[in-house]
Amino acid sequence: MTTSTAPPATKTPRPPVWRRSPALAVLTACVFVVGTAEWVMVGLLPQLSADWHRPLPVAGSLVTW
Repeated sequence: MTTSTAPPATKTPRPPVWRRSPALAVLTACVFVVGTAEWVMVGLLPQLSADWHRPLPVAGSLVTW
């Protein structure tokens, strides 16, 4: 029978919950803003295409930019 001579694993201290909440709120807000900005542009593509007298696929490249 063999025994392990490895030292016991130490636990990494985790920050308290109240310190993680603001970071999670900021991350959530950033994801919301980026996602909303892209979807608003997609909704406006037909109007932009008509105003600029360009085909819809050309105006659609704005979402990629």
